[in-house]
Amino acid sequence: MQRSPRSSSKRINPRIGQLAGPLFYLYCISIFLELSWYTMTVRPNDRVFQAMGDETRLRILACLASSGECCLDVCACELVDSLQVKPSTLSSHLKILRDAGLVRMRKDGTWVYYRLNDELPGYLVEAIRAAEFPSADTDRLKKRFSLRVDGRCCVSAGALTN
Repeated sequence: MQRSPRSSSKRINPRIGQLAGPLFYLYCISIFLELSWYTMTVRPNDRVFQAMGDETRLRILACLASSGECCLDVCACELVDSLQVKPSTLSSHLKILRDAGLVRMRKDGTWVYYRLNDELPGYLVEAIRAAEFPSADTDRLKKRFSLRVDGRCCVSAGALTN
């Protein structure tokens, strides 16, 4: 009794069964280009909007936008005091904002300063500035700025009391 050869290795997807040789390769390339376009254009915007989808992160962005009018970078400890959040909470939110490309960071000794990314589209910066957030956040930030020496942060988090 002879077995019939297995045809499973020669099965062709019915959707592309008609394609062969160069046409098949063109089909594969078009799928690759479509996926590349999606990854390069849609996915980065997803990260930006996901990052902006949290109230604490929006409050951080609002503080950074208000300080940007004065051309000041904001120290992480100043943000802790102005937003009244734990340092670990602030750190995790700032990492998400950095990964989304919304915020830039620079170190100056032991201090870490943040600012809005200079390459953000103008409409996004205006949307952040136009958002209504508790003015208490920006008021506390201005008080915290008054503690600076020579324009630099010199006081750790917890310097402001209610």
